[in-house]
Amino acid sequence: MQFLSILPALLSLASALPTSIISRDANAALFQSKNLHILPLGASITYGYHSSDGNGYRETLRNLLSPAAVTYVGSQCSGSMSNANNEGHPGWLVGNMQGVATQDLPQKPNVVLIYVGTNDMIFGNAAQAPSDMQKLVTYLTTNLPDSLIVVSKLFLNADPAVQARIEKFNAQLSTIQWPANVVLADLSSALLHSDLGPDGIHPNDSGPVNEL
Repeated sequence: MQFLSILPALLSLASALPTSIISRDANAALFQSKNLHILPLGASITYGYHSSDGNGYRETLRNLLSPAAVTYVGSQCSGSMSNANNEGHPGWLVGNMQGVATQDLPQKPNVVLIYVGTNDMIFGNAAQAPSDMQKLVTYLTTNLPDSLIVVSKLFLNADPAVQARIEKFNAQLSTIQWPANVVLADLSSALLHSDLGPDGIHPNDSGPVNEL
């Protein structure tokens, strides 16, 4: 699953290597002695909406990063997992994220995972979303200059009109010159329509974003 493309970046805290399925065992030495303070930042998918345990991708990602010491930070707490902290705010837009991220800066996350923008595509803010993302990332890199910031492209939506806006948004993200500590993770082809829940927006439990 394409979300695994961020794992080399998490391991090296540098630029991403080519996308591939990463063997945790093969990279065990790289995981040793890593203390990752991860801020999951986004909307309902980050929160874990529509995953049966409410964890979304967060618990699976933590397991894949073992034996690194992973601590999630954030004001929200959702799902059945321990340390279920996140900044997933259902219904929120890209432009809402800076305000909630500010409160997490004292915890000094060294990894920020940004998956947000779907609501902008649905609720009429598609034109502003790329600029809002740039502002958000600039804010984070200014305040967390030594942290890895992962910006994710959006996966598919069952609504053709929304999907067209998502494709344009993803293309615009690819044209931005991101700072050196920012990785653009391409999730645009991560899901099939069968991986979406009944609302056509959120992944179900079979979706790779939840299973990784």
